[in-house]
Amino acid sequence: MYAHMRTSSLLFLVIVLVFIFSRVFPDQFVAWFPESLVYTFFGHLSWYDTLGTLVFGALCYNLLAIANHGWRGGYIRDNISWVIYFGFLHYFLSGVSNSDSGVPDADSDSGDQNQNSMMIKEPPFPIDVVFTWAGEKFEGNKGDTLRTAYNGELKYALRGIVHFMPWVRRIHILRNPPGEVPSWFKYNTLEDLEKHGTGAPGVAIVTHEDTFPNPDTELPSTHSCAIEFTMANIPHLADHFIYFNDDVIPLKPVPYTEYFTPEGKAVLATDVEQARPMHSETLPFPLPPRIPWFYPHLPFPIHKPTMRDFITKYSGYVGWVRGTKSRKRLGCSLCTSHGLGCPCMQVQGTLGPYMFDNDKAVTKPYVSSRTSTKSSPEKRSHRTCSTTYINRTCPEFMLLIANKARKKRPVVVTINDTAETDEEREKMKKQMNVFFERVLPEKAWFE
Repeated sequence: MYAHMRTSSLLFLVIVLVFIFSRVFPDQFVAWFPESLVYTFFGHLSWYDTLGTLVFGALCYNLLAIANHGWRGGYIRDNISWVIYFGFLHYFLSGVSNSDSGVPDADSDSGDQNQNSMMIKEPPFPIDVVFTWAGEKFEGNKGDTLRTAYNGELKYALRGIVHFMPWVRRIHILRNPPGEVPSWFKYNTLEDLEKHGTGAPGVAIVTHEDTFPNPDTELPSTHSCAIEFTMANIPHLADHFIYFNDDVIPLKPVPYTEYFTPEGKAVLATDVEQARPMHSETLPFPLPPRIPWFYPHLPFPIHKPTMRDFITKYSGYVGWVRGTKSRKRLGCSLCTSHGLGCPCMQVQGTLGPYMFDNDKAVTKPYVSSRTSTKSSPEKRSHRTCSTTYINRTCPEFMLLIANKARKKRPVVVTINDTAETDEEREKMKKQMNVFFERVLPEKAWFE
């Protein structure tokens, strides 16, 4: 009896120490420990789940003690230790039972096969995807800024679209001029791509010169908000399209109704219902309402005719945004200099409420996955790490996602390069590309 309790206590102590180490030194934990153990301690369980287990463990222990020995205080006194032990054991075993020995084979899960067949249903209207991309000239990372760094994300984002969103008609890559074909395409020129690129979905490469109405005065531009407000000018773009940043990666099959209703209304996060008016004493034109925070870093569905109506109604505002060729960090200084809150130029934060108010969008709650335990706000910027948003402070979440069965992964994940030094950026790039190859190893038709 006592030997058993000593063994249990030792096991309990080891689990607690490893758990503490995983939280205090997550980078070292990921590097030193086996992947299955990493998943265990950064598993899917929230602390609410574990708290419930603690209460259940306490109840079971007390009932067993009373049933066997009656109501005796001697069996209640070590209750707290045993309850905590049960809680950690449950947390540990749940992580082990839900981890995989490696990356699951795309064809090995019969549930995934059934899910894929359900996703192939064609929408009743064409849907395109638009990526904005700075190009590959920044690859290699030396001297990059957070606005233009490229770590190969687009290749894997495109793979995700091809494999998991087969209902997409065409992918448009809106990029800096010149309109060169990415180096990892099997087509060497735009002419080759247009002539021989017959796979599905189709791929088109468009430059800012094709979309900015006043290229002589508005280009060159590295300001993402300015570029976003030209997407409606992309040639041959469908009336319904989804705007993707190149760091947003699809991870599992998804139906078109994730982004549009069968009636063609955009499906947006409930944030758009919280729009507030904008007022400025220095800007001499009407301003649209905006949501008072950053829209979730998600694919953003857009109804093109409504976007054009917005641009016409707020032409002065849109012209001001397009004429701002660059920004620093989040661009807040551009807003505060005119007495506006931040963000004030984000297309999601202004066009989203406009579509909702004009009955061209519906909303649904956006629920983030379990957040990281890291507590440094300055390192997390304005977002929190989760299994849907990852940055340099939480690389362990990439391993967590890779070890999940595909059907348990999030629909998309954003891996944001927030590195501030060349050394950090190079480390982040390696981690990202290892992760990408593990979750999306199959090439697209144009590679």
